[in-house]
Amino acid sequence: METHTKQLLNKTSLSQMYTLYKAKQTIPSVNLIQKRLMSSKFKKDKETVHRKDAACIGEGDKMYEPQSPYREHWPRRYGWDNKLFGGGALPKLDEPLKFALKQKDKDYWDKEHALFGQNDYIDILGDGNVRPVDLMKGPSWIRGFKGNEMQRIIRRLQFDGHKLQQLYPTKFHMIQKKIGLSVQTL
Repeated sequence: METHTKQLLNKTSLSQMYTLYKAKQTIPSVNLIQKRLMSSKFKKDKETVHRKDAACIGEGDKMYEPQSPYREHWPRRYGWDNKLFGGGALPKLDEPLKFALKQKDKDYWDKEHALFGQNDYIDILGDGNVRPVDLMKGPSWIRGFKGNEMQRIIRRLQFDGHKLQQLYPTKFHMIQKKIGLSVQTL
């Protein structure tokens, strides 16, 4: 009976052996099942999965699993060249040492420096009525304005106060508070 069981074990997988055992067709001994589990044939049947790395991009939820001891090992720091010398005294190297570049003196009469600002005079061909304020872009209440912060806020309310009150009531309220605080400090 034992030779019949050995032949049966060699031909069948573990799941088939279990179904045979349940069907009571044959009762293999426990030692034979253990030998079958430890045999090389069973190990070849079982597929081993070799993962490249546990933290590989594109593996989704498996990204944070610990690294498998069966993963393929790749060369580390391939192509990396350590530029720092970690030894004692400096050796005589074949390569010349790199020093900081010497500061170049500026040539103030080159084309870029000599012609800088040549078109800044805006009304060179006109009658002198054009002012730089007329060409500035920005909010109307700040164009050409010189003054402190309180004067600037009051000027803003004079220009855009009604619009601020309608469209941005919180901003209008904050500006009113700012004016009130600055008046109290004066």
